[in-house]
Amino acid sequence: ELAFRLHTRGGFSNKGCHGGGIIWSPAARQGGTSACCAITLTNPVDVVKTRLQLQGELAAGAAANAKPSAYRGVGHALYRIGASEGLRGLQRGLCAAYLLQFSNVGCRFGGYDYLKRAFGMKVGDSATGQLTLVAMGAASGTLAAVVSNPFFLLKTRFQAAG
Repeated sequence: ELAFRLHTRGGFSNKGCHGGGIIWSPAARQGGTSACCAITLTNPVDVVKTRLQLQGELAAGAAANAKPSAYRGVGHALYRIGASEGLRGLQRGLCAAYLLQFSNVGCRFGGYDYLKRAFGMKVGDSATGQLTLVAMGAASGTLAAVVSNPFFLLKTRFQAAG
């Protein structure tokens, strides 16, 4: 159905199965936008986490005469990255993080919403069995993981540079 709509209309449609596609549903857009707002504030801590993890990996494989660690902890890493690289360093990989968050959360929320409508559930319905709800959550989570994984790799590589 999607391929037919793309071919006949020349682009993505806002109308999918039962009134909204996976990515462009209101739940997907709102969830993705909220996740992007959150990552803007938390990205510096994510950069620090990535650098500290890499520092530990490098130290584990290094010889005994290797140079000392660049960061002594989270606070020291925030200070060092901010002092040496500025705001740009603290927000390194932000565009890839936006792509990651929007695709991941958007697919999870949009996919779950899409599946609920495909199974005929209305807003507020809870008549569907627990196993069906778990299966819909697992399916939308799997879709999100597959779609967003390349962006996670990009984000990590950008954050590690510095």
